[in-house]
Amino acid sequence: MLLKALAVFAVSFTTLSASAFDSYYLKSRYDKFSIKKKIDGFHYIGSKKVDMQPLEDFLPLLSDEVEGDCSELKGEPDLKVTGVKKEASGLGKKTMRTLQFYIAEQVIKKGAQCATIGGDGIYYLPLHRSWFVGKNRLRIKPKREIEIKKDGQLLVHAEMFQKNWRNSKGGIGTNWQFFNRYIESLSDFDIQARLHPSIGEGKPKLEIRIDGKLYLGYLIASNLWAVKLPDVNWLVASPDWAIWKD
Repeated sequence: MLLKALAVFAVSFTTLSASAFDSYYLKSRYDKFSIKKKIDGFHYIGSKKVDMQPLEDFLPLLSDEVEGDCSELKGEPDLKVTGVKKEASGLGKKTMRTLQFYIAEQVIKKGAQCATIGGDGIYYLPLHRSWFVGKNRLRIKPKREIEIKKDGQLLVHAEMFQKNWRNSKGGIGTNWQFFNRYIESLSDFDIQARLHPSIGEGKPKLEIRIDGKLYLGYLIASNLWAVKLPDVNWLVASPDWAIWKD
């Protein structure tokens, strides 16, 4: 669970339980969507039943009172989460609680108050509905060429020639057994998590150029790599890339 890597400072508990909310509204720079709890007790995005796991470790914060200075916090939040509860009176009254998350700064804001969040948990916050309904497996299939650099140093540049790869510039590409395992790890992989790109700052880095498109890989934990795909604004992590550390 993400709470293993989530520490919250300057909050106090209140009586409203996060589980009491009937719906949640999420807004980021990449998406805007709602999650609603239906009569069957499950949560849905539209007609799609979803698991609340990407958000569940943060929901208790909706029930906490935040106490702290926000004077140095600037700009729009990376994510705004609003929980809505319908009152039992049936008169249309609603209780609303809103949290704003500044991920790079590792800060949450509630009303005019702020608190700091430690650990890596905040980087897992859902910035897009794909955290809930996105594909669990993806494929990257190099067809013409692949170039790999580690921290700016060229490791291999291979080109397809007569249906076989050949190393055109030296480097680790001469280890074809490892190279083929590397290609296989890209060709069909599980997505373990989606993350904010700030988690990659200061981490070991791979630059992977495949058929002219740039993929950026970061070693975000022991044997866990996350990659910035060319067409998305966040990272995807996969256990299938553990061999990259070799």
